[in-house]
Amino acid sequence: MKTPKLLLLVLLSMISSYVLAQDPPARPSDIKVEEYDSFKNNAFDLLGETTKLKDNLATVDKDVKNYSGVIKTIEKGVLFKDLKALKTIKDSGEGVSKKIAAIDDKSKDLLANAKKAGLKAPAATKNTKTSVTALDNAKGHLGSIKDLVASDIKLIQDELKSRGEPIE
Repeated sequence: MKTPKLLLLVLLSMISSYVLAQDPPARPSDIKVEEYDSFKNNAFDLLGETTKLKDNLATVDKDVKNYSGVIKTIEKGVLFKDLKALKTIKDSGEGVSKKIAAIDDKSKDLLANAKKAGLKAPAATKNTKTSVTALDNAKGHLGSIKDLVASDIKLIQDELKSRGEPIE
């Protein structure tokens, strides 16, 4: 009786992993309706920003992970450099988060009023839905960035404090 439940759990895990690992949506073409094109471009620009932040964080995080077990031997200049990079990523992430919040609710209005786009209503609806997916991906990036930045900052700050270094 436990085997079917285990198989179901494994299958659900595999499906969710596949869904989460899918590539982000491609930026659709403009439909020449300013309100919809602007929303789409903003959404995909924000996805690009979060992707860049995530990539930058991966580089710094790799350095921090390499400290494992030898952090006491890392020069304080290197630690401060990585700490500064992490704080910059954190601040940028907070700025992007505010931008996402500013346009997030607009999608509902755009979808509700897509008929006003006339013959372009199907394209307007499709582009808006794709843009919402892009925003959701950006939010997902921000969630993982926030958690990883916080843990890396804490690790470096704790080490610097243990050395008696002032932390701003």
